[in-house]
Amino acid sequence: MCFREALGPHSSSDERQKRLSDILREKRDNLPDETMSLITKPAALGLLAERFSKVRLHGDQVAHGYRPRSWYEGAVIRSVTVDKTALMDLLNLVTPVGN
Repeated sequence: MCFREALGPHSSSDERQKRLSDILREKRDNLPDETMSLITKPAALGLLAERFSKVRLHGDQVAHGYRPRSWYEGAVIRSVTVDKTALMDLLNLVTPVGN
């Protein structure tokens, strides 16, 4: 089952975000602490749970190639449409400081 289906493709944003939290809790024994910390970051969860998330779309487009962390930080800093703190939380998850 794909990520989008797991969250419920026809669910409301709140339902999708709750389902994402539930999935993280269900998988807690197999996930790193950084991933589990997302449960305490509702804005970051909200970005991941959006039905047509531009963050996930752009992530899919760059996931298969390497870019330095500074490239991603620049994108976060230039962002005007989403919560920069939430984006930085997600960046720290996938590209920890120092990588």
